[in-house]
Amino acid sequence: MDLCMPKFEETADSAVLVSWHKQAGDTVAQGEALAEVETEKFSHPIEAPCNAVLREIRVVAGEEVEVGAVLAILEPT
Repeated sequence: MDLCMPKFEETADSAVLVSWHKQAGDTVAQGEALAEVETEKFSHPIEAPCNAVLREIRVVAGEEVEVGAVLAILEPT
């Protein structure tokens, strides 16, 4: 399943991925913070939508990401 960049603010169409808290191959729990993104106004965690294995990271830290872009691939467990 694709983990996509959500829209946090009405005016923000993108955010910078600041850091990953997990690595490919890690098991994650629903609601667990996987990454941190930052807009001009705030920082926000990207949480796991379900229990899963983080199979692939598609965006590196420091990269600006458009809303809807695929950040990572999760395999639900």
